[in-house]
Amino acid sequence: MCRLYELRYQSCGVGMPTEAEEGFRLDQGIFSLAMDRRFKNIPLVVSILEGHGIVVKGIYQPFRNWARPEETLVLKPRRGLVATFWR
Repeated sequence: MCRLYELRYQSCGVGMPTEAEEGFRLDQGIFSLAMDRRFKNIPLVVSILEGHGIVVKGIYQPFRNWARPEETLVLKPRRGLVATFWR
């Protein structure tokens, strides 16, 4: 299972959450939502904007390494692996 425990983003817009089970805060221009959600996998649509990706073991990997813009990419967990989404 994937566990989502925090979501951070820099700008608030349509579709971006502003409430979370565990709390919401704004710190130095970064919105942070604390939560505890679990997923079997995380499907996402690769953005047309460059720079979106994931950090695994300290190494940034752009989503475009695996799929083209507007294609669906499904992230599946591996035991003991910690990853961070990046933009």
